[in-house]
Amino acid sequence: MGLKEEFLEAVDAVNQIDFTTSIRKDIPLFETTIRYLGGLLGACDISGAKHNTLLDKATELAEILMGAFDTPNRMPITYYYWEPTLSQQAQRAKSMVVLAEMGTLSLEFTRLAQLTGNSKYYDAVARITDALEQW
Repeated sequence: MGLKEEFLEAVDAVNQIDFTTSIRKDIPLFETTIRYLGGLLGACDISGAKHNTLLDKATELAEILMGAFDTPNRMPITYYYWEPTLSQQAQRAKSMVVLAEMGTLSLEFTRLAQLTGNSKYYDAVARITDALEQW
C-alpha cells in the first residue's frame, strides 16, 4: 500500500505508550489482547521484525496481562484488576465465560512465545486449550 512513512510514524508513537497507566481499574482481557497485543504483534510481523519497539511493547503489555492468569484454577480473569494494589489481592476467574474470549487468546500469546522464545506465554494459554479438551 506504500504507507511506509505513516507506519514509521506509528512505530514512533508506540514508543510513547505507557501501559502502566489507565483511567480504568480493570482491563478487558479479550479486547486488550486482540486489539493491542495482536496489533503490536501483527505490526512486528508485517515489518519483518525490524522495529524492536513493537515486540518490546507487546512484551511489556503481556507481562501486565499475565497477572490475569494468576488464579487458583489458572484460568484467566476476563476483567482483570491490574493495578498493583488490586492485583496483589486474590482474584478468581468466573465459572461462566464466553468461549470465544478464552479460545482466541491462544493466537496472540502463542505468537508472542514464538517471537520472544519465552514459553511462559504459551503455557498460560495452553491451560485453556487443555481444559477445553477435557471438557
